[in-house]
Amino acid sequence: MTPQSEAEAMDMRPRMVSAEHQLGNHEHRIVALESWQRQSEIHDAKKEEQLKSMEALFNMRFTAVEDKLSSIGGTMTWIMRLVIGGLLMGVIAFAIKGGFYVP
Repeated sequence: MTPQSEAEAMDMRPRMVSAEHQLGNHEHRIVALESWQRQSEIHDAKKEEQLKSMEALFNMRFTAVEDKLSSIGGTMTWIMRLVIGGLLMGVIAFAIKGGFYVP
């Protein structure tokens, strides 16, 4: 070997070692990032399932509330019919007794 090629070979050795260390560091970082990504995906999936179950629970409760409000509305309708019917019966009774008689 020539003196210049030996110097180049000596210069390349530390550079290769440095490159191998950097490659090893990058591999560790990639493994750590992939692990974090999997954990993040698992966490997101759990949150999504929780939201779905909460949504189903809320839908069930709102349906029950709507049914109860509907029955309350039906009851209020009948109460109004009875009150209006009572008032009409009072007016009719007043008219039959002669309450509208003008001498």
